[in-house]
Amino acid sequence: MRGIVFNIQRFSLHDGPGIRTTVFLKGCPLRCQWCSNPESQTAEPQIMYLERRCLHCGTCSAVCPQGAIVSGTAGQRIIDRRKCTACGLCVNECMAEALRWSGEHKSAREIAEVIERDQPFYRASGGGVTFSGGEPLLQAEFVQEIALLCRERGIPTAIETSGYAPEERIAELMGLIDLWLVDIKHPDEDKHRAYTGVSNAQIISNLRYLAEHQATVVARIPFIGRVNADTETVERTIQLLRSIGGIREVHLLPYHELGVRKYDQLGRTYKTQACTVAAEDVEEALARFHAAGYTARNDGVTPRRTLSRLGLTHYAR
Repeated sequence: MRGIVFNIQRFSLHDGPGIRTTVFLKGCPLRCQWCSNPESQTAEPQIMYLERRCLHCGTCSAVCPQGAIVSGTAGQRIIDRRKCTACGLCVNECMAEALRWSGEHKSAREIAEVIERDQPFYRASGGGVTFSGGEPLLQAEFVQEIALLCRERGIPTAIETSGYAPEERIAELMGLIDLWLVDIKHPDEDKHRAYTGVSNAQIISNLRYLAEHQATVVARIPFIGRVNADTETVERTIQLLRSIGGIREVHLLPYHELGVRKYDQLGRTYKTQACTVAAEDVEEALARFHAAGYTARNDGVTPRRTLSRLGLTHYAR
């Protein structure tokens, strides 16, 4: 079986316990306004333009059969995404690698072989593989096949998911995923729809399903200023978690702008602004989760601090 991935990140420290290999799968049904991986949203390969690498040589414009690449006022390339058929001729001819693919088709066995390379690190740190995205449940059968290969090799598995998928996709993976990292973006259905484009009803239903089947679940909360970082929403999130039951750990993911450049590379405009959360607001929210009986932490720490916490600084690259 083959699927489409846009990155395989080794030595990852923020996608589950220990040192991990994170497999980022392409395609997502949500359109979160703060998304830091816009290249993950569409299910097909895309061409990204890195202006800082561009030599302004014009080769890409010359070879494009659709005439989709033109020169801007400063010599930069402008891709008309409506004309572009993603044939890849421009990528093949770009000597500076200013044009790159995001997304490629891989077999489950190819990915399992990459994952397997770091087994000593998994054993030393309690790590493993994490399937992320995008939304990995869009490629549930593909994830299932990779997870089976990992299980044969004794590699622990985790999945980062929005939870927005039919219940049967969750059921297919229940026996193969050791840890479920499920986003709770907003407890209010209308606001969830406004900020992500979809209802949270299916997500909450799937969380209940996971809890009923005693899956190990961590609630991950993208902590976004002016969206869900206020006290009222934090308290409503706690109430939601209590109503679901079975979830004892919460990770806050404070807003950042690390993915802003990717929007330019895709010819898109990043619209979310001024959503940063103050450190004291993060601490207050953590205190509220702790007071409610949850193990809670800020999962936005730096890699160096994370390595130190694991006692594995000698593994740093």
